Amino acid sequence: GMRPEDFRPGAGRVRLTRGELAEMAELDEAYVAELEAPGLVWVSPAGHYDQDAVIICQLAARLQQFGFEGRHMRSFRVVADRETGLIEQMATPFSKTTGRERDSKVRAQEAVREIAALFMQLHAALLRAELIRSGKA
Repeated sequence: GMRPEDFRPGAGRVRLTRGELAEMAELDEAYVAELEAPGLVWVSPAGHYDQDAVIICQLAARLQQFGFEGRHMRSFRVVADRETGLIEQMATPFSKTTGRERDSKVRAQEAVREIAALFMQLHAALLRAELIRSGKA
């Protein structure tokens, strides 16, 4: 399952070109471009793709085997945006508390990671419960 530390920035930092990313994920560069259009992967300001892009592309490659296309992935972007906003909103009080500014920033970041990990676990539990209830799994 997802742990809060999975959301720490810079974990397994890599710098890849689109060609390298496509090769690592075993995807066509055109499909990587298709994932880039709705914002599922993106380049850093320096023009590189990172470890998160690799993971997202590898998952997309596996979904592609079931007939998923870039356009099907847009809903993931919409959900992620909505949840990111909600998580940031929920974590805001942690950064407002009195005390040293650096401490409150660290507390807010910890809250963000903890909430994100809980969201992921909740998603998995809901999906499992729904599929079992519908008799599909």
